[in-house]
Amino acid sequence: MSTPTVWDDELYKYLHRSDIKQAIEDENLDYVYEKLTPGIRWALTKFLYEHDIDPLDYVEVVYEMMFCYHDQSKLVLPENICHIEDNAFHGSKIMDLVIANSICSIDVRAFNGLNPLCKILYGGYKYGPDGKGID
Repeated sequence: MSTPTVWDDELYKYLHRSDIKQAIEDENLDYVYEKLTPGIRWALTKFLYEHDIDPLDYVEVVYEMMFCYHDQSKLVLPENICHIEDNAFHGSKIMDLVIANSICSIDVRAFNGLNPLCKILYGGYKYGPDGKGID
């Protein structure tokens, strides 16, 4: 068993708040992510994946720092994702990012800090994190 970190303690306290418990019971992860300090959203995402819960099935937004430090090489954002906030993938190791919703709005710095080798498939075209088209 690993030693708990300050993030674990903060996340534990957060997940035990009555409003957060209710939102989880209601499957309203948008509320849970919105109310969480952006700096530890990645920890919530990691926690959910470790418990076999894909947060993308329960949100409409990829929130700021939600996938920071993410270590999966491929990530598919399903049709229900309609917006991607700035710095959503900062420091992640994602190599292939698929955005299924072709009318998804994307903040200007959404891919800031994303793996520079990542290929983003959006609207039938491939882009780099810099927004330039690639083959």
